[in-house]
Amino acid sequence: MARPSREKEKVPYWVLVLSAASVMAILTALYFLLKIHAPSLEELPLGKLPKEVPVGATAVVAVVLGLLVVLLKTPALTPVRTALAEAVARLFERRSALILAPLAVVLSLGTWWHWSSSARTPILRIRPDGAFLYYLMDADQAAKPPRKTFEIRVKVRERAGEQRLYPQDDRAIDIGASESVLRWRAAREPNAPKRLAFLGTPRLRADDLVTIQVLCRRTGAELLRARAPVSEEPFPLVPLDGKDFGKRMETCDPI
Repeated sequence: MARPSREKEKVPYWVLVLSAASVMAILTALYFLLKIHAPSLEELPLGKLPKEVPVGATAVVAVVLGLLVVLLKTPALTPVRTALAEAVARLFERRSALILAPLAVVLSLGTWWHWSSSARTPILRIRPDGAFLYYLMDADQAAKPPRKTFEIRVKVRERAGEQRLYPQDDRAIDIGASESVLRWRAAREPNAPKRLAFLGTPRLRADDLVTIQVLCRRTGAELLRARAPVSEEPFPLVPLDGKDFGKRMETCDPI
C-alpha cells in the first residue's frame, strides 16, 4: 500500500526573512565589489538617467530580467522554468538560510574591509617633467615615439618585484595598488586629470620610498632614476641634469 504523502512543511517566517536578507546582502556586496573591479558596468549605454540612479546596477538588473522573461516564456524551456522555481524555493528553506546567513556576513564584512582599505590606501602620482616630458610630447608623431623608446620600472619595496610600463604619452602615472583600484580611486577624485596612466603595484604604505627608473628600451641603459616618498602631491619625474639626459637620449633609438 502506498504511503500517504505528507503535507509540505510550512517554512517559518524567520527563515523567509533571514534568507531574503542574506540574498540582498550578498547581491549588495557583489555590486560594491564590481564597482571597483568592473567599473565598465557604469558606462553601459542605457540612455540618459539621473545621476542618482546607479547605472551599473540598473543595467545588470534590466539585462538579466529582460533575458529571463524572454527565455522563460518559451514553451521548450518549461523544464528550465520548473528547475529555476525549485531552486528559488530551496533558497528559502531552513537549511539554505543557515548557509546563506554566515556567507552573507563574511562577504559583507570582507567587502566593507576591501572597500574601506582601497579608499584609504596611499596612491602616488608620478608626473613627467623637464627634459623627460619633452621626449614624451607629441606621442606617436614624435621622432622617438615614447612607447617604443622608454621603459619605466617601479619598485615599491626592496622585497617586492619590479613593475614595468611603456609610456604612450606625457600623461601622469598612478601607482600604489591594483590597476582596478587605481582607476576606481581616480574616478572618485573630483580634481583628477582627465588623462592618466595606471600601473598596478603592491599596495603602498605611508613610509614607503618608491624607486623609479626610466630606461632606454633598445639598449637597456638607465636614463633617469629617482626615489619618491609617498605623498598626496604629484611627484615630478624630472632629470637633475637636462643636458646630461639629452646626451643619453642621443644614443637611445626606438626599438
